[in-house]
Parts: sequence; structure tokens; C-alpha cells
Amino acid sequence: MVMCSLCLGTITARAQSIGPSTVNATGGSTVIAGNTHEYAIGDLLPPTLSGPGIIITPGALQPVKKTVGIDGRQFFAGTLDVYPNPTEEIVFLQPRFTTGGVLSYALYDVLGRCMEHKECSLSTGKEKQSISLKSLASGTYSLEVSFGQKGKLYRTAYKIQKIH
Repeated sequence: MVMCSLCLGTITARAQSIGPSTVNATGGSTVIAGNTHEYAIGDLLPPTLSGPGIIITPGALQPVKKTVGIDGRQFFAGTLDVYPNPTEEIVFLQPRFTTGGVLSYALYDVLGRCMEHKECSLSTGKEKQSISLKSLASGTYSLEVSFGQKGKLYRTAYKIQKIH
């Protein structure tokens, strides 16, 4: 007589869950009084969540803070070199524009404070400028540069890293 043995095992699968979730029917965003709001339609009415400095009501209009951006035309590739980056003391701006114009720059810290601002007239469009960072603390800065020529304004921004 032959005996057969059958062994059945069980497999348990586990997944993480972050609480109840819903699938919205639709949603989108809209602008009301200059503020952008995100919304969802078809959401079951989950509870309002709150914490220090924030209140979240899922499914209701949620304001979206405006982000910092650069308006206007972007510089064409190769028309402005910013170096060295990272730097210890000084940053150079080497424009390579075809004609003269007005070059402006503003250097901001991470809190949005203007650390330096300058506007200079470039007669040939190729005059090198320098920005001293010697008195500034080590960290990340935003350099916003604009160049106006022949009635057009070009803008761009760079992240500058000050070391030591």
C-alpha cells in the first residue's frame, strides 16, 4: 500500500496602510481672489485633520501657496556664464550678449532677504561683473539675473553655493 502525504502551507501577505482612502470621481484647481485652490469631487467626507499651524479638510478647497518663479523670457543658452559655483568668496557673471543693454542682479538668502542688488549698463554686452560673497555666511543663495536690450527683458535664476 502506498501512502501519499499532502502538505498545505499558508502564505500571509501584509501591506502598509495609511488609513481609510477614497477614490475621487474627479477634481482640479481654480483661482479665487488670486489664490489657487485644489479640490476633489466624489470624496467621502473624512474628518478634518489639524496640527500645529495647519488645518486640512479633505475634499474642500485647499489654498496652494504661490511659488517663487521667474517671469519673462529666459536667457538663451551660452549667453551668461556664472562661475565658480560653489565658491568661497566671489562669483563672476560673464555675459556674452550680441549688443549692449542693462544687466541687473539680486542675490537672496534662503529666507528671501536681498543680500545684494546691482544694476549696470553694458555697452558691448560682454563686460564681466563680480559679486563678493566674502561677508556672507556659508549656505545656499538664489541669484536672479535680468538683462534688458532692445525693449525685451530676459530673466533667469541660479542657485549659488557659498562654502567655507
